[in-house]
Amino acid sequence: MLLFETTTPVKSMSKHDSMYSSRRNDQLTTFSELSVVLMDSKPRVLSGVLSELVASQKMSLQEVLQVFLEYLPSRIGISGSSASLVLQVFLENHFGHYFELYPDCDFKSVYDLPVIEALKILVRSYLSDLQCYNLASKKNTSDKSCTPETPEVKDSADKSPVLFESCHFEFLQKMPPFAPNLSEKLLAHQRGENTDPKIQPSDEDKGHKNESLVKLQCLLCSGKLPKECVVEVYQFVQTHPQLHGNLSLQVLCVSTKEATNVLLNFCPQTLLQFAKDRYTVDSEYKHLLSLLHKKISALSDELLKPYYMRVMNEILTYLAQTYPLESLCQMLPAGTEYQYASFIHMGQQVTHANHIRSLIMITGRQLLGTLKL
Repeated sequence: MLLFETTTPVKSMSKHDSMYSSRRNDQLTTFSELSVVLMDSKPRVLSGVLSELVASQKMSLQEVLQVFLEYLPSRIGISGSSASLVLQVFLENHFGHYFELYPDCDFKSVYDLPVIEALKILVRSYLSDLQCYNLASKKNTSDKSCTPETPEVKDSADKSPVLFESCHFEFLQKMPPFAPNLSEKLLAHQRGENTDPKIQPSDEDKGHKNESLVKLQCLLCSGKLPKECVVEVYQFVQTHPQLHGNLSLQVLCVSTKEATNVLLNFCPQTLLQFAKDRYTVDSEYKHLLSLLHKKISALSDELLKPYYMRVMNEILTYLAQTYPLESLCQMLPAGTEYQYASFIHMGQQVTHANHIRSLIMITGRQLLGTLKL
C-alpha cells in the first residue's frame, strides 16, 4: 500500500503500545514518504483516504491509531501539527460514518476498546487546540506550532462536518467566548469592588473561529461520549481555569442542578435559555426560581441586585406566557404570591386569552361543518 511502509523497530514495544500493535513478524507499520507529503500539502485528502480504508474494512481503526501513535511522538513543530490535524479529521470522518451505522449508541453503550480510545484522542485533540489558542493569545504571536488550525484549514472552504451539530444547545451561544464574559464583573461585585455589571462588548478575538470549542461542545451535548471522556474533560477544565471556553465546558460536564448553580453565579444571563434547553420537569423551574429569589434577597448591591431581578422577571414572564396558571403558582417560592402578583395576573390573562381562542376555533369548526352540509 502506497500510504504505508514497514520497518523493524529498534526497541521492543511497551505493554501499552502492544494494545494497538499492527506488527506482523516483528515489523512495524508507519507512514510512507507519500503520506508525509500529503500531510503537509493535502491533509484532508489523506484523512479521507484513511477513513475510507477503515470504512471498507481494508484496515481496522486499531491499526490506523497505532500508525499515528508510532508516528506522532517523533514529530515536532509544523510537521507534528499537520499529523495531528490529519488524525483529528480522520477521527471526525470515521465517527461521522460510525454513528450513522449505530445511531442508538449513547454514554450507556458498551463501546469497543479502540472506539473508546479513539473518542478519547479526539476529545484530547480539541482540548489541545483550545490550550494552544490560550498560549498564542498570551504570547500574542503567530507561531504556527501554537495555532490550533493550519493556514490550509483556515483558508479552505472544505471544512469537515461538525459531529452532532444539531445537538448543540442554544444557551451556549449566550456564554463566553460567543457572548461577553460577565463572570469577572460578578466576582468583582462579590468582592465588594465597584464595577458596572452592564454587558459590554466581548474582549475575545472576534476573528478567531471557535471551531474546536464548538466541536467539543457538540460531542458533550450529544450524550454519545463514554463517561470516562466526560470525566477527563471536566478534570482538564478544573485544572486549566483560563482555558478558552472553560465555563461552557464545565457546565456541560456536570448535572443540570450543578450547572444551574454555576450559571447563577457566573453567567446568569443564560439561565432562561439554559432552562429551555435542559429542563424537563416543573420542579427544575421551581428550584431555579427559589435560587434566584434567595440570591436577590441576599444582595444589597445597588447595581447587581437589579440585574438579577431582570433575569428573574424574564424567566417569570416566559413561565406566565407558556405554562398553565396552576403550574406557575406551584413554581413560585412559598410566600411570594403577593411579590410576584403581576406575573400571576399575566398568567390569568394568558389563560383567558387561550380559552377565548379555543372557543373561536370550536365555533369556526362548527360553522364550517354546517356550511358543508
